[in-house]
Amino acid sequence: MARTVPGTGAVIEPIFDDVFGVRAVRVINGGTDYDPTDPPRLTITGCGTPEQEALLYPIIDEDSGKIIHVRVLERGRGYDPLRVQITPAQETPNVVTSFDINRIWQNHPNSPTSGQFQVSGNNLSDRIRIQSDNHPKPSQIFLPERQPGGSGDLVDRNFDQIFVYRGGKDVPNPNVREFHTNKSIGILSNGVLLHTPEWGPDGNPPVGYAIDTIKYPYLKQNNQYDGVVDNNVYYQQSSKLINEFSLRNGVFDWGNKVLATWNIKVEFDNVLLYVSNVDESLGSVEVGRIVDSVSTTARGEISKIVRNQLNQIVRVYVRSLTGVPFEEGDIVLGSNGFSFRVSQDIVTFPNGIFYIDFGPDAEDFGPFTPGQYYFAPENIQVPANYLIVWNQSDSSNQPSDMHPLGHPMQFSTTPDGPNNQNPGTLYYNSTGVSEAPATDYENEFRPLFLMNPDENNRIYYYCKVHNHMSGYLGDE
Repeated sequence: MARTVPGTGAVIEPIFDDVFGVRAVRVINGGTDYDPTDPPRLTITGCGTPEQEALLYPIIDEDSGKIIHVRVLERGRGYDPLRVQITPAQETPNVVTSFDINRIWQNHPNSPTSGQFQVSGNNLSDRIRIQSDNHPKPSQIFLPERQPGGSGDLVDRNFDQIFVYRGGKDVPNPNVREFHTNKSIGILSNGVLLHTPEWGPDGNPPVGYAIDTIKYPYLKQNNQYDGVVDNNVYYQQSSKLINEFSLRNGVFDWGNKVLATWNIKVEFDNVLLYVSNVDESLGSVEVGRIVDSVSTTARGEISKIVRNQLNQIVRVYVRSLTGVPFEEGDIVLGSNGFSFRVSQDIVTFPNGIFYIDFGPDAEDFGPFTPGQYYFAPENIQVPANYLIVWNQSDSSNQPSDMHPLGHPMQFSTTPDGPNNQNPGTLYYNSTGVSEAPATDYENEFRPLFLMNPDENNRIYYYCKVHNHMSGYLGDE
């Protein structure tokens, strides 16, 4: 009959030496109700068969009944550090495994990778399912992939595979392992497949032989990182992949990235009023205030205020229009008592203008409120290493009978980019010394923008097809 000892709840974790013996044991939770005169036997399980077993002895606090230390009487050797557990016998504690395979997955903010052990009955099995969208963006070395609409040079493929997991040396394989050639042998953090350094018949080797493409890089037209594109799939073949990982915004930088999603919609009824004789003696002109024409039924809501260098209000954007249109010469009264005169012809925006909701973390980018849409707000501040997804899934952005190409957003250091009277260029990389990748337009209605730490220029957003959707001349 098994001996029953008092106590429960201990959580302990091993620390190994260089021969995979137990050098020390960390007590994470001492548990309760242990008896120093009747301590539990500590057994090491789930670690294969060691060359020599360790002998461990718990030190228990007499007053609290907690395990406060574990003395290593004999270290043992030859344990499997990926799978070892230490269990106080005759009880069911919470055991911390020394290695969780699912902690190694490196996530890109826009390309998550995860692993999950499958359940068989009520228990976890040794089958682990690894999933990834296999395509982090912006691409480090394939500029055509970042162009509007993408290039088709590389295939975007989701990765979803179930593996039989063996945590270390106890892989059941009693026979000589087969030498695998000309195949992918793993998936890397950046979504790239790791391939053997030979490709079967490529290069026309003699029968039974293969050519090493690392030694002869011209065979597969290796890039500087020994990367190969074969049938629109990117593979890596050698340790030079570390050099690609170390590029700015590469795998080694992913931990610095913060993902945010901005939601975009287009409004079509907005107008721009040039104003004069502004009177704020009874109230200030403010965004969100309702304005009415004194002489007609024209009404709307202020969405943006523009001031000149003397801090005088010279232009006002108005949305949510009702009644007849505003006209030059109208005297306009605000809901809190301010007034102004419309001094020029009204500017309309038949192609629409963009409004931005900065998402749940709106305050990270300025004095903004989550869920509220803003038109051309001034001084948007994007912190370094933020990766912004510009979500244009709202139907107002999409192609329609009136706008068959829709309103895909792009970026430039020039207002309206190439559409400007003095054309700018499409923004791809940081203008700082790093010249690091900054944008991806492959999905034209879900462009990506990454704020690099060395970017000092102001970046403008605009519609690829139509002018002035981020504001009239000078108001972007």
